[in-house]
Amino acid sequence: MMHPRQRNTQYTQERHRRSISTSLLLVISLLLLDIRSHGVSAAASLHKSSRKQSETQSSPRIVRGGSLVQSQNRRQLQQRPRGTSANGRRKLQDMSTALSNGYGGAGGITMDQVIPSMRPQATPITPEDTPPGFTPMPVPLPPVVPPTVAVPPPTPDNRVITFLAGNLNVMEGDLVLSQGLTSRIIAISGQPIQYTATGGLAFSAIDFHSWPDGAACFPDNRPNNPDGWIYVSNQEDEPGGVGAITFDANGNIVDYRMLLTGTTYNCNGGKTPWGSWISAEEDFDNYQGRPWQVDPYGVRAPVPINMGLAGGSYEAFAYDARNLLVPRFYLTEDDVFGALERFTPLAADWNNPWDILLGPGVNEWLLLIPTPGDPSTGTYTWTTDLPTARSNAGLNYPESEGIDVSNGTLFFVCKGIRMLFTLDLDGNTYTRQSTDSGLFEGEPDIIRTILSDEPDGEAMLYFTEDNGRRAGIHARNSAGELFTIVEGFYSPETTGLALSPNGKFLYFCFQEDGYCFAISRTDGLSFRAKTLNVKTHGTEVSTSRSSSGQHKKKKKRH
Repeated sequence: MMHPRQRNTQYTQERHRRSISTSLLLVISLLLLDIRSHGVSAAASLHKSSRKQSETQSSPRIVRGGSLVQSQNRRQLQQRPRGTSANGRRKLQDMSTALSNGYGGAGGITMDQVIPSMRPQATPITPEDTPPGFTPMPVPLPPVVPPTVAVPPPTPDNRVITFLAGNLNVMEGDLVLSQGLTSRIIAISGQPIQYTATGGLAFSAIDFHSWPDGAACFPDNRPNNPDGWIYVSNQEDEPGGVGAITFDANGNIVDYRMLLTGTTYNCNGGKTPWGSWISAEEDFDNYQGRPWQVDPYGVRAPVPINMGLAGGSYEAFAYDARNLLVPRFYLTEDDVFGALERFTPLAADWNNPWDILLGPGVNEWLLLIPTPGDPSTGTYTWTTDLPTARSNAGLNYPESEGIDVSNGTLFFVCKGIRMLFTLDLDGNTYTRQSTDSGLFEGEPDIIRTILSDEPDGEAMLYFTEDNGRRAGIHARNSAGELFTIVEGFYSPETTGLALSPNGKFLYFCFQEDGYCFAISRTDGLSFRAKTLNVKTHGTEVSTSRSSSGQHKKKKKRH
């Protein structure tokens, strides 16, 4: 069999051996130019070349009729310009027919039968086949077409990420979730809780409590539940209390019980550094509410702490324990004149931390001093004069709700004016930012900081929502941009926001309907891990809402 380049050599030798007319020489020259310009030098010897390729290629690539490659090749053959010899055109027509019929023995025609000169040949041209001074015609290779389907980027340890926060395109029941999330209902108020660890064969002896509100997760340190955790949840009702759902290491439910009963409207709260839960009573009726310290494991009896001693409608709790000798504890109050309280114990005995909040200390309240002409910034100080602090709160930060502390920064939200305040605990400055953005149109309520476990990751501040069009869970990144994690068509208030210790389950509730959900990432990664990206509402820095003279004391919806 003659290689395509040997065919060129034959044409050259024939031209020297035979005397042919000028017109015939012109036809041959045009034929050579046509073949070179289109890179299809195999057209004149297609079948012989195919036989040799079959012998030299042990595993030929199979191309079946109708494929993208065949379509492209057929188009090239059909568009070949006139001027090719009759024999060449007949062979090209045979090849086009073969492509259309999709045959070629048992499995179709091979790539080498279609375009033998479009890929490197297994048999090189030998020196004796080439006349002196002849330069073989270069054979072009097909271009490499990049893939058109986007592939999720792997992490350094080859994890494939599917979570795109803020891209609400997953519908599950009455929830709309961000891309890469899934959900399940774990509890419904007024119904026993199904113990999924038993395959659903067992249920709790008591019903899940009504009006679930503030919540947190604690590692279960009991030996019979290694790597499990406890989801502690307030009951904002009359009577109130605190319930606890226990999960095993796989997120299956193994137990439910009440840890605190006989209280009133247990709203939000917070964790202590030593692993107890502070449950705050929001008593709008009598303003006799107190914050209670609760043991998540039920070993110690609940007890009120030395904060909120005046009684009130208390909301949320946080701490700054970077300095173990002088730890600070913070408490918000959901009232038009509710001043943010700071408690500094006189002595912090870390050998018996349960008593740190039960002993004596200094109770102070926050005073904000806005920058003249720019209420979005300012300075702050603390005072022991509660009446003065209450007046200041009514002017600058009424109806305080969620609070959290992370790396020397204190965050708290005011639902009436829909503002997020950020205090530098190592200095005396603060900023405020509107929470009105995109789908987050309700009042900010509970906030939780979720730290990243990636070296280049950032902390996200998560919010629940009250009185929104469709209540959901929203978040804010370090750039101040807001985005939505999930929305639902249930009651207009989301509560119970908490992250499991392993970071893989995010819990929240729709308070009035009493549905408690667990959401997780379909890629199996932690919420502290990286995401594909974040689809934000945009950066909001509005400070146009006035805080004075627009708020009235209101009752809860009970």
